[in-house]
Amino acid sequence: MSRNWRERSKAIWPEHVWRLEPNALMLRVQILTPGFTSPNGRAFLFPLLVWRRALARRGIEIRIIRDLTGLADSDVLVVDSKLHRDRWLSDVDGILAEFAVLRQRTPKLIYCDTTDSSGWLQAE
Repeated sequence: MSRNWRERSKAIWPEHVWRLEPNALMLRVQILTPGFTSPNGRAFLFPLLVWRRALARRGIEIRIIRDLTGLADSDVLVVDSKLHRDRWLSDVDGILAEFAVLRQRTPKLIYCDTTDSSGWLQAE
């Protein structure tokens, strides 16, 4: 008999990971990304969507946004490197100015390099 994903998760993870206990404090995390536009983007976002409810039960609210107009108050802002991939060669000053504004709007700003390289950051 095949067990569903929830039962498989319970078999793999300790009880405190999957047990249903709402947290009093919620960590609000926004991910600024172009979305599922590349294999690396899909690999980055898919687990967050699959585990979104489990993360929420543990006090982490995940919100995915595609542009700055959707930006709301959050505790952490994660910026996917693919967001600026076509602008690095032509508009470095604009990108840096955008990061300066983002840094003022959130306590924690994380740049997530989703390129194929395991070395230096690369303009694509």
